[in-house]
Amino acid sequence: MHSLIVGMRLRSIRDVLAEYPAYRVEWGFHGDVESQGHGCISHVVICTDSGKPLYDKYMIAENPGVIVVPYDVKSKLIRVGLIMEERVIPGKEFLSVPRGSSEGNENLEETALRELLEETGLKAESIELISYLNPNPAVYRTRTPVMAARITDLGFAGKASGDGFAESIMRVKAYTLGELRLLRLECGITKAALFDFESFCPVIQSRI
Repeated sequence: MHSLIVGMRLRSIRDVLAEYPAYRVEWGFHGDVESQGHGCISHVVICTDSGKPLYDKYMIAENPGVIVVPYDVKSKLIRVGLIMEERVIPGKEFLSVPRGSSEGNENLEETALRELLEETGLKAESIELISYLNPNPAVYRTRTPVMAARITDLGFAGKASGDGFAESIMRVKAYTLGELRLLRLECGITKAALFDFESFCPVIQSRI
């Protein structure tokens, strides 16, 4: 593994221990932990450009996925649909945007449409890429696309389901941009996606 940062390298823990057997490991697992459905957690070491270890940490590479911001326009007012879901980790309810991983050979648009339907019961009349997000570039290698999905009417949200084991979706609700700014959102991905969506709103306004 290489780095674009001058004077720094990224190496696997196995390579480092083979060359520096006395290196004191800070994290408990040595190697990679892979999940077919989610991605891979790798034990890596930040090193000098010459390969000398500085410190080790974990690195997450998620499977391709997508974040969806569903919206409609009523009386020239833009509304965004958020889901209320209960997550087993950390065991509480969150307001968030629909999102999920790709299945099979899906492209990003197909993933977005499927996740939107599964989590809101809604079908989009159009969908477009507006940005990319990385929840924590110190740990994640993944940049996840954010897609805006225009809905005819968010009020027609169907039965929300979720994946059935890691999340439980209770309801879908439409919020104006003014109402969104008053919400105390905890989900960092949702906050970031809504920030990018609001930057995209002038494009939507120009089409109204």
